[in-house]
Amino acid sequence: MRPSPMRGPGRSKRAAGWTLVLLIVILSSAFVAMAGSSLALSESRRVTSLRQNEIRAFYLAQAGIMRAIYDFRSGGVLTGEHVVEAGPAPGTDDDDVFIIGLIPTDDVGVDMSNAKIVQPGGGEKLCGVSRDRLQSFKIKNTGSDPVTITHMIVTWEPVMAGEGVIRIDLSSSGADWASPGCAPVAAGTPIDIEPDRTLGSSPPHFNVRVWFATTNMETKEYIEVTFLMADGSQVSGRFDPDESGQSGTRYRVSSTGEARRGAFPLVSWRTLEAEYQLDDPEDPDGPGRILWYRELPTRNSP
Repeated sequence: MRPSPMRGPGRSKRAAGWTLVLLIVILSSAFVAMAGSSLALSESRRVTSLRQNEIRAFYLAQAGIMRAIYDFRSGGVLTGEHVVEAGPAPGTDDDDVFIIGLIPTDDVGVDMSNAKIVQPGGGEKLCGVSRDRLQSFKIKNTGSDPVTITHMIVTWEPVMAGEGVIRIDLSSSGADWASPGCAPVAAGTPIDIEPDRTLGSSPPHFNVRVWFATTNMETKEYIEVTFLMADGSQVSGRFDPDESGQSGTRYRVSSTGEARRGAFPLVSWRTLEAEYQLDDPEDPDGPGRILWYRELPTRNSP
C-alpha cells in the first residue's frame, strides 16, 4: 500500500499568500471604484452649481434692469452694486448681486426740435408729383466712435390705405434710398440703406428728409423715424405735428448679474443692456417703455 502524501507547511503558506494577494487586488479595485465615483459625483455637483449660477446671473441682471427703470420713474438711479441675497461669509464675496451702470446716450441721437412737414405746392417733385416730406431733423454723433446706419424704419398713426415712404435722403447730395416707381413702402417696414452710411466726426450729423406717397401726413398723431445700426443698436426720434418734435427722455442702462453663491465658489456673470424712454409721447401719463433690450457678449463662467 502506497503511503498518503502529506501536506507540508510550505504549501499552506503559498495558499495563504495567494489569498492575501487576491484580497489586496479586490480592496484596491474597490478603493479605485469609490474614488472614481466620488470624483464623478464631485464633478456633477460642480457642473450643476455652475449651471445654476449662470441662470441666477441672468435673472439677477434682469432684476437690475427693472430696478433701474423703477428708479428712473422715481426720480433717480442708484448705480453700483446691489446685494440681492447675502451669503453666510462676511463681506460681499459670496453674495448674489446686480451691478447697475448708466451708458451715455448723447453720443448718437435724433434731434427733432426743428422738424416739420413740408406740404406740396412747388419745389422738388417725385415721379412728377409734389409730395409731403418730413425734413429739418438730424441724426447726430458727438462721440469719438463712428456708427454705421444700415436700415431705417418709419412709422406713423393712424395708418391709411395708399400711404407709405417713397424716398429717404440723409444729406443734400440726393436720395440714399428711393422706391422704384414711387411705390409706397408701408409703415413699419425696414428700409435697407444701400450702401450703408457711416456717421462719425466728419460729418457729425446728417440732415434727414423722408418723402411720403400722400399729402396728408400733417394730420397724423405722430411720425417716428428709427435708425438701425450695424452694431445692433438703434435710435429713434418722434415728431408730433401739433407740437415741437420730441422723442422723450431716454436712458440707456446696463446691469451685470453676479451669482456668487452655490455649492462651489464658481462666480458667473451675465450683462444685459436696455434703453428706456421715460416720457413716452404716445402715452404721456404712462410708465414709459423699454425701446430695446439685449444681452451683451460678456457672459462668463469659470
